[in-house]
Amino acid sequence: MSNASTETDRLAWERGIDLDQSDFRFAPTHQRDRYETFLAQGFNTPVDLRVQEDDSLSDRFSKLYDACKPRWHLMNMASDIRRQMRDHVRKEIANGRLIGYGFALPRHADDAPRPVPADLWACKVDWETSKVSGNGLEFIAVRIVSVEMVEYLNRDTVAEQSSPRRPAGRPAVGPEIRAAFDALAAAGRVDFKAPMKHCYDLIRESLAARFPDRAGTFRDLADETIRKTISERYATLKKSNKQ
Repeated sequence: MSNASTETDRLAWERGIDLDQSDFRFAPTHQRDRYETFLAQGFNTPVDLRVQEDDSLSDRFSKLYDACKPRWHLMNMASDIRRQMRDHVRKEIANGRLIGYGFALPRHADDAPRPVPADLWACKVDWETSKVSGNGLEFIAVRIVSVEMVEYLNRDTVAEQSSPRRPAGRPAVGPEIRAAFDALAAAGRVDFKAPMKHCYDLIRESLAARFPDRAGTFRDLADETIRKTISERYATLKKSNKQ
């Protein structure tokens, strides 16, 4: 495996969404909205339990069961939609629009994340623990990422590795800017309905907080430097957020 491929895999895994939360990120908006609606209604539905002092234990359990039915119905509806959301992620992986990355077991300290083989997604998928296994293989710490992201990272990695080494002097800040932007986007702090410029100050402050010894450098980053670094990535994520 080439160095560029290994580096792309590592970056893709770092930018990915944990499997247990991937359906919230990649499922259609209408499914997420319905799930959250039914779940909230289920939690907020009161249990109207009315028992009499002379009710037998059997009668009390029967009344409790009947009183809980409306709540259980809504919670079951939410669970059904959650399964649909996860099925959607599997279909997107099968159709080549999403990719799963994880660590194959047995894992060693210096192992790099690898793409999860396509046939494993038809086997056992443990969403709660972000684990996929089958056909003699098992992957843990699985994360999901869009193909657009992987292609972007691969182009960026190949370009960096093929570019001439920078002379000694002021260090490059591109990787830090991209990492800060990706972290802000993953945390939902980037408003893709607003002009790209709105996130420039967020990036500056994020980097200044993360690298206090270089805070002055990052707070003085020019708008154009940030724009040139994140414009392609911003466009890719903006497009995916419209889907």
